[in-house]
Amino acid sequence: MPLAYTRVDIPEFLMSSPESPVSGMVDGQPFFSEDVPEEERFRLEIMNSVIEGEDEYARYVRSIFGKFVPRLRSNAPEKWIESLTKNRTKEEREHLSKLFWASDPSHSEYHGIVFSPKDAVPFILKKIDDHYVSLRRRIE
Repeated sequence: MPLAYTRVDIPEFLMSSPESPVSGMVDGQPFFSEDVPEEERFRLEIMNSVIEGEDEYARYVRSIFGKFVPRLRSNAPEKWIESLTKNRTKEEREHLSKLFWASDPSHSEYHGIVFSPKDAVPFILKKIDDHYVSLRRRIE
């Protein structure tokens, strides 16, 4: 389900570390790629601002609740993401349209971090291609 990957990719984007894709391991340590796709480079450039925004939000919540930790229902983060994807302002749409997320472990395929109708055809074609690649590998 396309919207499902939006609900996974946004939290993963916000929680991931700002580093280049791993291209291998050397002596048990990750070796980071120097050939970074444009989509990944943009993400790396803005991550400090994202982290500052997360910290600012945490300080804001603390200023409201003080030492009391608010309790959230388990579906609250999903509802926040749903709100983000459904109720975007023009400015939010512009900012979010610049964010892409790797949809495969090798970081060679990217899609918009928030699913939009223009993502549907490439998404479907990719799923069909993946299915046939998988079938070919099983036959060979």
